[in-house]
Amino acid sequence: MGLPTRGDIIRTYDAIAESFDRARERPWPEVAEFAATFPRSTIVLDLGCGNGRHAKALCDAGHRVVGLDASRGLLPIARRREPRAALVQGDVCGLPFRDRTFSSAIAVATIHHLPSDAERLLAIREMYRVLTIGGRALVSAWAFEQARFEKDLDVRAASDAREATDVWIPWRGGGATVDRFYHLFRDGELRDLILRSGLRLERYFRSGDNDFVVAERDGCYVNFAHRLQYAPWAVRPPAGAWVEGQLYWRLLGMPGLFNARQVLTEVATEISYFEAAAGEIPATGIDLRVNQLASSV
Repeated sequence: MGLPTRGDIIRTYDAIAESFDRARERPWPEVAEFAATFPRSTIVLDLGCGNGRHAKALCDAGHRVVGLDASRGLLPIARRREPRAALVQGDVCGLPFRDRTFSSAIAVATIHHLPSDAERLLAIREMYRVLTIGGRALVSAWAFEQARFEKDLDVRAASDAREATDVWIPWRGGGATVDRFYHLFRDGELRDLILRSGLRLERYFRSGDNDFVVAERDGCYVNFAHRLQYAPWAVRPPAGAWVEGQLYWRLLGMPGLFNARQVLTEVATEISYFEAAAGEIPATGIDLRVNQLASSV
């Protein structure tokens, strides 16, 4: 059995929609953890929203959600599960949204169903396009390195290649068996896909049988606030604003603040292609100017 088309994948999910819904009720904890890192009422795009389980979790967390899926069988189920979300039928490789529309996006268990590298890259680049500057995304994919694939005789390769990463895995439910296509991601492959798309990698990790990435559009900006807000320093969450293309931060010091210069050094190290310049560090706070000029801590 060779590679499917995206149309084949849609027809598969239309056929198994009801049994899929019964088997996939709980949202993933990684989605809840990601949703907790941005303010309430953030506009979140759920790509490949399926039966709406993650759209519901995001709405419950106080966010405004737009869910997109290609399956006409799954979207009515998602509507019943989460009526607060706006749902759209569409293709992740050609999103029907304007540039820079969403502050955040998730693509959980979605891109590993796309049959080619070109389509997977296109989907992530479309995600990039519709994210706002500083917008953040969570992306997951099934990992190749799983014990189940060493012994599961039901897994069939979509090619003759040794250790093939394109496979068909049977879905058994509703009295029928339907093969589902997966591209299994080797270690580091999802990270590299994200970097090729133009997104900035914030975090790459494995959880269970899945690889995850947290990434940003045109990174380096919101990431400062995100990292410093949750850092183990006695620092208030910073606030910033764009001024002529440069970002200014004001970090208000508190008693017990760690070495402030250490904070600047770690920021400059983390964002290796940006450089930070700091003048005198007053006892009450720090003025940190971040830009692309050649300066150093």
